[in-house]
Amino acid sequence: MIDEILTPFYEDCKPKPCEFGHLFLTATEYPPEELQLWRPTEYDNDVAKSYATTFEITKPKNDAFKRKYPLSNPRLKTNEEFIVSRSKPRPVVLIIPPMTINVPQEKGKGRIWRPLCLVAPMFSLEFPHTGEEKYPGEFIEQVRRLEFPQLMFTPKYKDSKVDGILRLDEMQSVSINSLRPLEISLTDPVKKLLRSQILFLMTKFYDGDYAVYRDCIRAGLA
Repeated sequence: MIDEILTPFYEDCKPKPCEFGHLFLTATEYPPEELQLWRPTEYDNDVAKSYATTFEITKPKNDAFKRKYPLSNPRLKTNEEFIVSRSKPRPVVLIIPPMTINVPQEKGKGRIWRPLCLVAPMFSLEFPHTGEEKYPGEFIEQVRRLEFPQLMFTPKYKDSKVDGILRLDEMQSVSINSLRPLEISLTDPVKKLLRSQILFLMTKFYDGDYAVYRDCIRAGLA
């Protein structure tokens, strides 16, 4: 199993600089499976309909992102919507830190640089209140054997009481200002594996550490 081969899995690190493989806590979004919108129903100025005071959840028919009036408060263009979604604070692994673009920003033009980074969320394997396992044991064993390139098993660390799964198929962009450092990092061997696994996930190029560890585990050599 990969967590038995790569030990230690984590190491302490400084809060800055933000680097690949560092762990943070942030609010991550559940990808909406059904489009639902927060639409305004009451306004401070009924004529212009630009200051909304009350919203309700609606299921759009054919008018999504085709609103008749823009909003000034809260700001919303006619081709924009407030999407109904859920989020939850989770530990995440930093995949791509913010990359500076040294180009002057012109006033009134599109924003060139954004303080964004790419993270992969970690999901616990147990329900918090009961301790009951969320997934079948055989599935977890498959993840530990690197059978799924979109998933990586993550053993518990000093601030975590349970093992988890790193979901590379749910990587998302977040603001660097929303990240709270946990001062923990993946060790260098785990980072190398993760880079190789992401490469295979994105390109199907089966080589490097991911291929070596996966084949060794399959052959019973590790």
